[in-house]
Amino acid sequence: MTVHHIRLEQQHSDAFSAYVARVSEAIRNPPPLLPLSKEKLTDLPDSPGIYAIFENEELVYVGESGCLKERIGDLFRTRNHSFRRSLGEERFRDFVGFERATTKRGFTPEIEAALTKLCSDCLSILIVPVAFGRKEIEEQFVAAGGKLRNKRGRRGG
Repeated sequence: MTVHHIRLEQQHSDAFSAYVARVSEAIRNPPPLLPLSKEKLTDLPDSPGIYAIFENEELVYVGESGCLKERIGDLFRTRNHSFRRSLGEERFRDFVGFERATTKRGFTPEIEAALTKLCSDCLSILIVPVAFGRKEIEEQFVAAGGKLRNKRGRRGG
């Protein structure tokens, strides 16, 4: 077997670092945000990228996806997104009849409705189409810690 090494020129490495820094800065200091509401999130791109969720203007979650439209849609399906499950458990565990949601089962209809209302009333989202480097950008935020609700290692990390 022959192993070939491709030498990355410093200028390409610097350009990639600058690109990551620009995207990260946009997430840290976002423009006006969209409410995390099905009704407000229309015409989402099918492209890959980063999405950042804010609660009362504070960054609480950073995710990446090969298809933003599909992954943002997952935020409204408890079985499909760990962020929604953890938020629901944190905020509604004291509800009568509470059962922990899983990838196989969502919350009760009452909790699902309350969770959807919480998302549209209190959460907002920034969507950043990113052609490459999205996993590195997400990992940079997760590694920095803070108040992020990301669960390390859940989706291939």
